[in-house]
Amino acid sequence: MSTNLEHLEEMQALDDIEADVETNTTHLTDIKGPGFGVDASLAHLASEISHANHIFPEDTDETVTLTSGGGAHTFGAWAEVVDNNAVALSSLFAAAEGHIPKVFLEELNGAAGVIYLLEFAYGAAKTIIKTLRFVSPGAAVKNVPWAGDHGVGLDIPVGETVYYRMKDSTGGKTSVVHFSYFTYA
Repeated sequence: MSTNLEHLEEMQALDDIEADVETNTTHLTDIKGPGFGVDASLAHLASEISHANHIFPEDTDETVTLTSGGGAHTFGAWAEVVDNNAVALSSLFAAAEGHIPKVFLEELNGAAGVIYLLEFAYGAAKTIIKTLRFVSPGAAVKNVPWAGDHGVGLDIPVGETVYYRMKDSTGGKTSVVHFSYFTYA
């Protein structure tokens, strides 16, 4: 038979556990931000699995040409990713967080063996989200045979600007690319 003192001790232990759970939940929310939890994770996972991929640039007369720095092994300045009509890749993520699963190489103007290093970033601080390295298989190659093998997986926060910078082993080369993307809207 339990005494009143034992009952009070059990009640206090339950209160302590409840307080610990509340404190830890608050702490996790502070770390992860609002929306942290199973429901938010499942919603994000569902949008990863079930979404429509789009292409940027979206028409056959549009291109994205990336340029490396002028000297060998020298990055060019950070530049916003835009197509030949001055449409920014960032504009696609103005209203919703987005994701870029792949960057496809269409053209390289380096001789065989020219090595390229390409970085993507977002925001004013240029938070680097992906670095790619590839080698030109020949001079002025179009329809690069390994196009699309560069799985990227870039998450772009809502309203952030997407930047790139590139360098190559000889300097001043270009690559023409396109992106597959989707938004979490």
